[in-house]
Amino acid sequence: MILPTREVSVLTKVIGWLQVIANFLSTIILGFNAAVLAADGSSGNNTEWDSLTASEIEALESNAQTMTATFYVNTALAIPAIIMAVLLLWGSYTRNAGFILAWMISQGIVIVVSVGFLSITLFQSAGAGAAFFNFSGMAVTILIGYFLLWIVGTHRKEIIIYSKHGCHEELVKCSF
Repeated sequence: MILPTREVSVLTKVIGWLQVIANFLSTIILGFNAAVLAADGSSGNNTEWDSLTASEIEALESNAQTMTATFYVNTALAIPAIIMAVLLLWGSYTRNAGFILAWMISQGIVIVVSVGFLSITLFQSAGAGAAFFNFSGMAVTILIGYFLLWIVGTHRKEIIIYSKHGCHEELVKCSF
């Protein structure tokens, strides 16, 4: 299936903008959640904590630490993802195939790391339900990742073809 040039260009830009927005929002939401959990865990005069058992308090503190660690890891991954998404957008708007290739390489690395992480958790999961969830997540990650790479790769190929023939607009307007 070959998509028309205009649609591939638009889809590439949509992919870039969604990646910027999603990474930015996920960092804000996780930061807010981590701050709320940390504030709840540190308030010594909270009457709700008086009715909790020691194991429940320990579980809440562990959740707060996990959420804080998740926030830091997400932020560490979101910053390069936003930078790569900006490169994708810049490459798409300026028709620079090199910037698009940089995004494609980073997306390939993200797919490999995600599948590796999901594979590790698949083997560590207890029960068939958790294993099915992790396997499903791995399949969706691969399918969506390769679809995005296909769309952006098609756009990159079109840019390269246009630049070889001196075209800067749609393929139908080029004379080759």
